[in-house]
Amino acid sequence: MAEALAEITKKSASFQQIEAEVEMYMKAINELKTEISSFKSKDMAELQKFHLYR
Repeated sequence: MAEALAEITKKSASFQQIEAEVEMYMKAINELKTEISSFKSKDMAELQKFHLYR
């Protein structure tokens, strides 16, 4: 039953669109994730600068 549901889901137009968008934006998402994870400022001006950068 689960296999049949997974097969139906993979064939749906919305699932295919989501898959395409994930592939298209994966690099940008990973870059943002890295930037956010590495940001360690306690300075409000630096935080605003970071926010405006993205």
